[in-house]
Amino acid sequence: MKKLARILFLFILIALSSGQDLISPLALSENTGIQYIANEGFLLKMKGKKVVIDMPFDGAGLSWCEGPSPETIKRLTQAVPPFNAIDAFVFTHDHVDHFNPELVKQCLLSNPKAALIGTHLVLKRVKEIPGKELGNPMFEAVAGSKIEWAGLAITVLSAPHAPYGDIDPKTGIREIKRDGYVHVAYLISDGHTQILHGGDALDIHFSASGDKDKYIALALFDRGILRALGIEGLKKLKAEWKIKKVGLMHLNPDNIEPIRTMIKDQGDWLMAFSQSR
Repeated sequence: MKKLARILFLFILIALSSGQDLISPLALSENTGIQYIANEGFLLKMKGKKVVIDMPFDGAGLSWCEGPSPETIKRLTQAVPPFNAIDAFVFTHDHVDHFNPELVKQCLLSNPKAALIGTHLVLKRVKEIPGKELGNPMFEAVAGSKIEWAGLAITVLSAPHAPYGDIDPKTGIREIKRDGYVHVAYLISDGHTQILHGGDALDIHFSASGDKDKYIALALFDRGILRALGIEGLKKLKAEWKIKKVGLMHLNPDNIEPIRTMIKDQGDWLMAFSQSR
């Protein structure tokens, strides 16, 4: 029976990896896989359920991150495999490199049973798009809450967005933007395997999640956590939070190779997600 389950899961992974512009999926357990799309966007497969996180967005003109290809956006919005029968679209926040309300609405229309989970700004902006009314269930992501959907438990964690902004060429000081955004992180569990998606946060309030006794198969963090904590700090965090693997997100052509050089001797517990092979 176990052998049959493994064979079936291999077929799932093959199905998930359809499309030459997508990176091959990563198997985390017998029934769990994750596929990188672009920036901090991923497709999760957990116990037969599909969850898309921080995708779709339109990456055209965005120099600071990787964006999805036009073909990937087309498959997402038209529910073409591997993006068919999606159970939930989940968003950490509504910034342009994570979320596009028009594209999200198209995805929801193509997946009428899929839930939309996000901050109140995410829900508001999708509802404001004119056209056909959506009948999809929608859940506001409030820090400290737990959303039960499609057999998955999605814990919403308090996680402020990392400082960002443009550097003043005269002073060399980064101008920190505070534009009223709301940002959260997610701990997604199928009852056995847990995946943590930290979005653009470097400070995640994890202790109150209630699921800390279980290990985390994969924790996804903004690349800035490597600069903030260093390798040794990440190792300490990995031990404290019972994390098996750490994945770095939000890479671009300018930083992918330096980051790969920094982590190349760490083994398979630390990886960087990028479209470049």
